[in-house]
Amino acid sequence: MFSLKSIRLAYAFTSCRHSYHSMLPTSSKKRRTWVTYSLLVLPATAFALGYWQIHRRRWKIDLIGKLNARIPAKPIQLPKNVDSSIQLPEFTHISVRGCFDHSREVVIGPRSLIEDFIPSKGYGSEWVVRSPNKYTQANMARPSASGYFIVTPFFLEDRPG
Repeated sequence: MFSLKSIRLAYAFTSCRHSYHSMLPTSSKKRRTWVTYSLLVLPATAFALGYWQIHRRRWKIDLIGKLNARIPAKPIQLPKNVDSSIQLPEFTHISVRGCFDHSREVVIGPRSLIEDFIPSKGYGSEWVVRSPNKYTQANMARPSASGYFIVTPFFLEDRPG
């Protein structure tokens, strides 16, 4: 009548059905955990960063447009009511008349020699200090070309010292 094989199949079917029902939620509302809420933050953050990048791109394009419009323009005379460079228009060439006062020079040094003002290929805004010989060994002491920066004040003709 019942064989051992049919009993095993019936047991396997009921145990499989039992495990399937245990995976279903017991209520219609799913229980939300902190993981669920943290996963909802990821798309919102990605959307906000994308929106910010779009506005940043528009700002950058406008800035480049201003720069390209003002660079070829003729220099203007320095306005009389300007006290600092913050009050000057951006990217505008300024023409001034005056003389250097070499009696008040300031020497800053010793400083490393910066040749050609070539920016480095690193991530910072530092300048590369070029050595005269590129083929020296890394463990050898390199001769450093050092010097001084000389800062000389410039006095305008139409303004007092």
